[in-house]
Amino acid sequence: MKVDDICSRRIRTIDMTGSLNDAGEQMRRHRIDALVVTEPLRGTRRPIGLITDQELVVAFTAKGPASGAITVGEVAVRRLVTVPAGAGVKEAIQIMRDSKLRRLAVESADGELIGILALYELLEALGTQLIGLAKALRDEKPGLSAPPRAAPARRRKSPPGRPDQNPTGRLSRRASEAAA
Repeated sequence: MKVDDICSRRIRTIDMTGSLNDAGEQMRRHRIDALVVTEPLRGTRRPIGLITDQELVVAFTAKGPASGAITVGEVAVRRLVTVPAGAGVKEAIQIMRDSKLRRLAVESADGELIGILALYELLEALGTQLIGLAKALRDEKPGLSAPPRAAPARRRKSPPGRPDQNPTGRLSRRASEAAA
């Protein structure tokens, strides 16, 4: 499975000079949890980082009403870690682990930003594969659909003579307490 197959293509951007209120409104309106932060570069917009709903919550909580004056560039993670669109899931997971990030920018072969890959998308894709594998195994061996039942535990018979003795010949705790 390739990163290109599972990444989100809904890329929304915000200028680094935009307000946190604008960022939050965009996330709410488009039902997304991250925006790509851009800065102007020779007449175009160059991606420089991400701002997530988590950064917004922390900023709003820390600054309260004054958070409206804070710009996206002050809060955003200014490190846009990328993964090639043709990379496999294993490579994407390794990049996320190494960079300690939960989202990666997905780049085409010519370096164009084509999507965002979030950890939850990876988990969902892997979960779907595991379910498919489990179903294939179940179909291959029909007895695997239900877990095997354990045989009921058998009680040992008391040795001949005294029913309150265990197999070692000693009196059981109850019998010795009753005898005392």
